[in-house]
Formats: sequence, structure tokens, C-alpha cells
Amino acid sequence: MKRTRLFLLLCCGWLTAAQAQITLNGNLLTDAEKPVPATRIGVTAGPGDITDSKGQFSIKLPLDFIEGERVLLVVDKKDWLINHPLDGEWNLPAKKWQEASTQYTKVIIVPKGSKALWTHARIEKHIALLSDEIAKLKKEGDKPKPVDFSYYISEWADKYGFKPAEVKAAFDQWASAVKDSTDKRTKALREFYQRNFVLAARYFDEAADEGEAELKEIEEARRQKVLEIYQNRKDAGNSLSTVYQFAEALTKYEKASALVPREDFPGEWAEIRIFIGNTKQDIGTRCEGAKAAIFLKESEQAYREAFEIYTREQLPQQWAKTQNNLGSALQEQGIRIGGEASAALLAQAAAAYQNALQVYSREQLPQDWAMTQNNLGTALQEQGIRTGGEAGTDLLAQAVVAYQNALQVRTREQLPQQWATTQNNLGLALQAQGIRAGGEGGAALLAQAVVAYQNALQVYAREQLPQQWAAAQNNLGNTLQAQGIRTSGEGGAALLAQAVAAYQNALQVYTHEQLPQQWATTQNNLGRAFQAQGIRTGGEGGAALLAQAVAAYQNASQVYTREQLPQQWAATQINLGAALKAQGIRTDGETGAALLAQAVVAYQNALQVYTREQLPQPWATTQNNLGNALKAQGIRTGGEGGAALLAQAVAAYQNALQVYTREQLPQDWAMTQNNLGTALSEQGIHSGGEAGAALLAQAVAALKASLEVRTFEQLPVDWAQSQNNLAKSYTALEDWPNVALCYANVLQVYPDHEQAYQTASYLYHEVLHQYPADYASAFALNENWLRRHPEDLSAQCDFAEKHFTSGRFPECEQRLAALLTNAEIKQSSQIALRAIQIANFAALQQIQRIPATLETLQQTAAAQPDTLQVGWSFEGTKHYISVEPQLAHYRDWLLQLLAAIEIKEGREAILAALRQVEADLKTVINRDK
Repeated sequence: MKRTRLFLLLCCGWLTAAQAQITLNGNLLTDAEKPVPATRIGVTAGPGDITDSKGQFSIKLPLDFIEGERVLLVVDKKDWLINHPLDGEWNLPAKKWQEASTQYTKVIIVPKGSKALWTHARIEKHIALLSDEIAKLKKEGDKPKPVDFSYYISEWADKYGFKPAEVKAAFDQWASAVKDSTDKRTKALREFYQRNFVLAARYFDEAADEGEAELKEIEEARRQKVLEIYQNRKDAGNSLSTVYQFAEALTKYEKASALVPREDFPGEWAEIRIFIGNTKQDIGTRCEGAKAAIFLKESEQAYREAFEIYTREQLPQQWAKTQNNLGSALQEQGIRIGGEASAALLAQAAAAYQNALQVYSREQLPQDWAMTQNNLGTALQEQGIRTGGEAGTDLLAQAVVAYQNALQVRTREQLPQQWATTQNNLGLALQAQGIRAGGEGGAALLAQAVVAYQNALQVYAREQLPQQWAAAQNNLGNTLQAQGIRTSGEGGAALLAQAVAAYQNALQVYTHEQLPQQWATTQNNLGRAFQAQGIRTGGEGGAALLAQAVAAYQNASQVYTREQLPQQWAATQINLGAALKAQGIRTDGETGAALLAQAVVAYQNALQVYTREQLPQPWATTQNNLGNALKAQGIRTGGEGGAALLAQAVAAYQNALQVYTREQLPQDWAMTQNNLGTALSEQGIHSGGEAGAALLAQAVAALKASLEVRTFEQLPVDWAQSQNNLAKSYTALEDWPNVALCYANVLQVYPDHEQAYQTASYLYHEVLHQYPADYASAFALNENWLRRHPEDLSAQCDFAEKHFTSGRFPECEQRLAALLTNAEIKQSSQIALRAIQIANFAALQQIQRIPATLETLQQTAAAQPDTLQVGWSFEGTKHYISVEPQLAHYRDWLLQLLAAIEIKEGREAILAALRQVEADLKTVINRDK
């Protein structure tokens, strides 16, 4: 007789870690609940165990058994069968049940022939098996073959230890018992057993229909439960996001996302993409470096995935909202990186906002339209700041237009806070325009920016909206500072003082304890304002202001540490370096040298963070500033040490130019070319000889290169700076025509620049007189100067002389007559003017007036101290006399007169020469007769 194999599924538990396995624990019992001891139980083709005195056993299954798998347990007990669970068949439970505390499952066995075997469950199981077996039989002919159950009944009788008639009776008894059953499957099995196959089919089908209906209800219930869970997870994320716990919120959103696959829940799937995108953007904007880049990129990706559901055609408003959010993510990425990638991302951001505006119309969705116009303005503004030339100017202008569009809806009366926000943003765009424009146009734009910030402050009250108030005060300070830097005199000083006051207002809210980063930012800005004041103010007052600037930067560094906020730390190091450099330049001796050395260290500190690979533009900016500090050190140091420092400065500028290219960053390129030119010029002056001349030629080339971008039309202030520096290089090369031209150019922007005026005027009249046009240039310069400085007596004297050398003889006489009666004119200058008057009389053919004038000249000279020196250059006038045909007859005598006045040996030598001039005059006059 075959050995009976009993099968069992029992409760189980996982082991931990990688070697987790299922353990089956149970009690082997008879149908009388008596234990079955000392009996081996094992899984088919697997391990087993021997029951103890209580019938208990424990079997550890191999690792390849998994939850949900059907298992059978073999019991070695002759002529006994498993009755519960049915035939020993079971599915391994889910993992959570496997991990439950140890439980013992009853396994009940009965002897063969026990009537307990013929339960309804076993009978229905065998009838179902019977239907399968009969369906597998091959059909013969066109008619169904009569079904005979006797074979199968005999087989079951043998298997369970019964006679066929006993099995048949059990089945018949079951059929009678379930006659009135309402369960469609039970009815179907009964009809099948009674060979009513058509009716059985109907009941089976109805049972299936009921099952499908129940399944749909289950599926719908499951769907609703999934949506309920999703909503709760999402709302948990929303709640955490509201209190800025973004990392925790993201965890909830990601759990919510896992519940709603796109195929089954497209709306919720797209919705949660937006929440995930928003939260990753929130995290990205609050961290630095590679981590920020990852989160912002993932935010962008989440929005782009949402477009798979949110199409413009089917869901236009959701599409537009997502375009707006996408623009924000792209914008944040663009702001954080440099170069072409930044420009491309900001352009994509602007395009996304413009896409949103295709749906958000002012007429139908005015507030959404205004919000998106505001966001578009920000993207365009950031693009404009990073773009040189006309393209950048145009982008900033477009930003201003976008903000002004937003203000058509965001009015102070209806939406005061949004109005204030947009006014603040408008101020930022106008400020950027103003800084770039220069001249009167730039000043007007900065003034408009100030008005915009002041508008915002009408709503941003310190009591009600303290942080917004502080932010607007900080921005106002930045604009006032820009105004002050470009405004000369008392007006500029007043604007810088107002900037300081605005920053100090902001610091009433931005405290180190409550808002440390904003406090540090404002301290940094305050330092810049103090620095600008200090540079403008001389003496001890200026030194004190620069010291305050250094202190403010050091305050900022308490928060901006290299470990926690490396980029802000580096930026503050740059500002600190600039303040220390300014202190060092105006401080003598070892103290000044030490300050300059500290400035160099500050810039080198910044370069520890600002690397060319990761942050190319800040790296280039810092290299440029380092060059400025090294140049100042080199100029002060002199000798070989100074030459070495100047060479390091040149190398720093050349480093900067590896990033600052004319194509990508034209204004920065031009600025650095200008700085490089000044360093090369200093090198050339220190070196001398052929090497020095070569360096000076390189300096001229660099400065000329800067003028390719720094044009008078677009950047007049920068143009004038490069012209001034170029004049110094030309001076070292003794290229006088170009020196004069450069200083004349400077006067186009700075008409009150006295050094430029005096140098250009002198060169045109006294050095470059061999060029006829230069007398006209000298006259024009003098005329323009006196138009602005009519009280300048020295310039009036020069102008009288220039009337003579430009052939304006009658006007020259009028001016000389007025000057010679002015008691404020020095006696030495009166002597020179009398000499010019005599030459002018000769040009007017008024020879009879010369003797008396010459006599007055001699008397004036005789009344002067023994050490008399007239100190007047007559090179231009002498050249004019030597070439003017109208003066040919008196040329030699007039040149003799001027040579006498130029004598530097004292009064008596001058008088002796003048007596000879007087004697020779009679000869000239008599010869004329």
C-alpha cells in the first residue's frame, strides 16, 4: 500500500536581513483534538520535523519559498489523511503575517474510511475536478457522449478507504442538502453532478457574473481607498510644506505618487508631479552647489512629465499653470550658473512664461496674467543682467514692460501687496538699466527705481509686513548707492548717506538672531556703501568710513562661512578685499602695505571657492580684483619686488580674460582689458628702455581693445576711464598728439576735469603747434572750459593768448585790456600779457602803441623781487609769430621780446634783456620808415 503523504501550510515568520526565511509552526492533531506525537512532517521535496509530545513541530523552509506560494506538507502516518486544511493545501500568507509573533496552526488528520472526510467542501472540490476531467475527454461523433461518474466514484472510494456505494451515497446526500442553496456555484455543481449540464452552465455563468460584479465593487472600493490614502498622503505633504518642512513634505508626496500610476490615475499622477516639482524647487532654492542643481533639475523634469496629461488642448489652465512653474524652475537654474548655459535656461524660462500667457489673458484671467507678466519680467531681467550690449539693454527694457503690464491689474487699491511686490521688482529692473546706461539717461532710470521702491514701501509697512519692508529698504539702499557713486560733490555724498540709512533701516528687522542670512546680506551691502563714502571722503573721516566698511564685511562673514555658505563667503571676501585695498592705497608706510597684502589674501581666499571649473564668472571677477590689489602693491613697492607684483597682476588679468571673452561677456572683457592696460603701463614705466617700450605698446593695445566695447555712445563713463588711462600710457611713450586727443576725449564726459583740460590745452597750444588745426583745438578747449568756469583767471589769460594765436586780434585786444586792469591778475602774468599785447599791436598795425606798452612792461618787471621768473610758456605763441605772414616784419624783434621774458636768471637779467629789446625796437621802427 502507498505511503500517505499529508500536506500542510502553517503560519510563518521571516528571519532578518539577507537570510530571511519562512518558518512553519504547527500542531498535528486527530479529529478528536488529540496530539499526534513522534510523527515526521515535511514539505514535499523539502525539509521536515518530528512532532513532540504535544504534537508540535517547526520547519524552516528554504529561501526560495515566497509569500503567496502554495505548499504541501507530508505526514508519515500510514492510512491517515489530512482533513484540515483541505487535503493539506495552503498558500503562504503575506509577509506581514509571516513577521507576526509565533502562532501554532492546527493540522487535523483522520484515518482512511472516516466519514469526517466527506465534508461539503471536499465533495464540491471533487465535483469541480470531475468537470475538468470530463471536459478533457475527446468527443466522438456529432452528439455528446453519455457521462458516467462511476469510474471516478470508484477511484475516490479507493483513495479515501470507502466502498463506491458509500461515496455515491455521500454525494447524493450532499445534493439533497444543498437543494435550496442560494449560492450559484453550489447550485451549478449540484446540477452538474445530476447531469443537468445546460442548467449547470447557466448557474456557473451566473456565479461568474456575480463574481464580476463583486470584483468591480471590490476594485472600485479599492480605487476609492487608494484615492483616500493618496489624498491623505498629499495633504500631509501640503501641511508640512506650509511650515517649510520641504524634505519631509517631499517624502509624503513621493509616497502619494507611488499610489497613483499614470495608467490608472492620470489626473492624480499629473497633479502629484506638480507638488513634487514645487517641493523640489523649494528645496533646490534653499541649498547650494551640486545638491541645488540636482533638485532644480528634478523639479523641471517633474513639470515636464505633467505635460503628458496637462495639454493645452484638453486642460489649458493646468497646462498654463505648469508652464509658469516650469519657468520658475528653469529661472532658478539659470540664475545659479554662468555662461551660455545660464542664458539658455533663462531664455527657456521666458519662453515658458510666454507659453502660459497664451492661456492667461488679461480679459479672462487677469490675476494669473499679471502674475505671469511679473514672473516673465524677472526672467527677462536676469537675462538682461547677464547679456552685454544692445541685446542686454533690450532685455532689461522688455522686463520693465512686463512689470508695467502686471501693474495694470495689480493696482494698489485692489491688490496692494502684489502691487508692492511688482513695484519692488520694477525697481530692480530699472536699477539694472540705470547702472548700465550711464550719463543722464542712467541717472533718470535710477531715479525711477528709487520711486518704485518708495511706492512699494507705501504698502510694505514695518509693523505689518516687516520682512518685505526690510527687503525694499535693502533694495532702495542699493539704488541710492548706485546713484551716489555716479553723482559728484555734495549730492553724491547725500545719496550715499541715504543708502546707509536705508540699510540700517533694514537691519532693524534683519537681525543676526532671527534672520541671519538677510542680516549678513545687508551687512555686506552696508559695507559697500561705507566703502563708497570712504573712497570719496578724505582724511581721517574717509579712513573711519573704510574701517566701518571692513567691520560690516567681517560681520557678514560671521554668517557667510566657507563651510555653510561658501559662495556668499567668497563674495564677502571679495568685498572685504576691495575695502582693504582702498584703505591700503590711502595709508602710508608699512600699515598701508599690510592692508594691501590683506586685500590680496582676501581675494585668494575667494578663489578657494570660485574655481574656473565650477564658477567660471565669479572666478574671473576675483582674478580681476586680485590683479587690482597686486597692481596697487606693485606700484607702491617699486624695485624688483614691485616688478614681480605687477607681473602677477598682469597674469591675474590674463586669467580673467580666459572667461571674460568679448563675444560672451563684452563689458567684463573690456573692463579687464582696461585694467590689464594700466598694469602693463606701470610695468613699462618701471622697466624703461626697449623692454619698457614694448610693455607700453602692449598697454596701448589692451586699452584700445577696451574701447571696442566701451564706446562714447553706449558706455560714456567707461569710455572716458579708458581714454584717461590711454593718455597716461601715451605720455610714457611721449606720443603727444595722442595724449592730447585722449584728454580732450575725457573732457567730453567730464567737462570739469581740470587735469585733462590743462594737459590737453597745453599740448595743443605749446607742444603741437606745428599742426595748424591744434591752435583751433586749444581755442575750443579753452572756450568750453570758460563757459563752465568763467571765474578762472588763469584760463582767461590763456584764452586771450589763444585769441592772438588764432588770428582774432581785435577780440584779443579787448580781452587783454580787461585783464590788465584786473587787480587780481598776478604781476608776473601781467608782464606776459603785456608781451602778448605788444605782439597783438603789431598784428593790428598799431605800432605807435608799442613803445608805451613796452615801457609799462619794464616798469612792472622792475617792481618785482630780484628772483623774478615770469613762468609763462610762449612756445605756441613764438611758433605762431614765426609763421604768421602779417607779423613777418616784426618777427625777429617779437621773438627777442618773448625770449627776454622767458629768462630765468632773475629780475636784473630780464630788465637788461628788455632794455636791449627797447633799443632794437627803435631800429625796427626806423627801418620801417
